[in-house]
Amino acid sequence: MSNSQEKNNNLGHSWRTFRTVSFVFFLIIMIFSIVPMVKKYNLALGATENSALVDTTKRPPQEPLAVIIGDGSEKTGSRYVDLKLEYGSDVANIAISNTPDFAYSSIEPVKSAASWDLCAFKDGVKSPVSCPEGTYTVYVRYFTTGNYMTKDVFDSIVFTTVSPTPNYKLSVDAHRIDLNFDDKIDMKEFGFLQQNWGKTGINAADFNNDKVVDIKDLNILMRYWTN
Repeated sequence: MSNSQEKNNNLGHSWRTFRTVSFVFFLIIMIFSIVPMVKKYNLALGATENSALVDTTKRPPQEPLAVIIGDGSEKTGSRYVDLKLEYGSDVANIAISNTPDFAYSSIEPVKSAASWDLCAFKDGVKSPVSCPEGTYTVYVRYFTTGNYMTKDVFDSIVFTTVSPTPNYKLSVDAHRIDLNFDDKIDMKEFGFLQQNWGKTGINAADFNNDKVVDIKDLNILMRYWTN
């Protein structure tokens, strides 16, 4: 073999070695680039950083899946509402939010009911002082024990401090504390008063408008209590 042929063989061998090493190096770079992307994608879907990635091999949560604001009424006189949560036996965790992107929400153990502020994290503020009237939507996302995420469910309600126009049985004064507009002063108003007991500032349970929810407001509620 001539020196020229030997030189060409060596060059060819070096080129093949270079291509092989380059390909392996490329694969390593791709692996280290893709894994964080997958992790970030799953975190965006709701998986916590310390939890397993969303397992798409498992079945999604069983029906029914729902959230009901209050007792299903179309309107509420308070920004603070009760949520009724419906889900199957395989659901383990839940996330609740006032926005469809679930900003500011966190995953927590599932429960059948929850107290909720319709204006929580409005404009990035956890508990804003003001809460404008309007239609509000609450979004719920359920997770199974395998961290399989559901499609989101939601319910909407109109928050208004203006009394409705239909005829009602209560007196004007009593109707002022009928927070869910059902023509009754009962355990629903009492439960709301209890949840807000001791709170100060603007509050729908502050029936006498003295900026504190206390025994005076309880006395007003008892005065107009209906059967």
